[in-house]
Amino acid sequence: MRNARPHQSAFDPATKDPALAADAPVAQAIDKVVLLMVSGLSEQAVAGACQQKLGMTPAKAKAAIRRARKLITLAADYNRDEQIGKAVVRLEDLYSRSLRVQDTKTALAAQRELNKLLDLYRPPGRADDADGDAEGQAGPLEWPLVAGQKKSKEIA
Repeated sequence: MRNARPHQSAFDPATKDPALAADAPVAQAIDKVVLLMVSGLSEQAVAGACQQKLGMTPAKAKAAIRRARKLITLAADYNRDEQIGKAVVRLEDLYSRSLRVQDTKTALAAQRELNKLLDLYRPPGRADDADGDAEGQAGPLEWPLVAGQKKSKEIA
């Protein structure tokens, strides 16, 4: 077993900041600080909440805010392939559950979202260039004209 310590939050802030090392429920407090920060409170308001609601000293509140800011930054750095994989699995699960209860409207919505995620609406043979933009793509998909049909003017 690699880590013999009891289960802690995935962030384990006690090992990163000496000002927080003495507190046992530090991980839980850091999670609360992260939630306060992402809810739009200013740093001063978060520090005040840490002191009043969580009973932290000003130094510990400052250290908790510093650690929470690092965690928010880490959360923004994600693995795209992993997130796409999760989304595909979730949508496929939603699709199958919806069909089981005969909720075709939700199943269709899940399938449409999956199609968008997997870029299934892009016409075949249209590869993206290095910049990520489709070469020569001028607008929405245009359907070929049926023999003898004239192209109508666009409605403004």
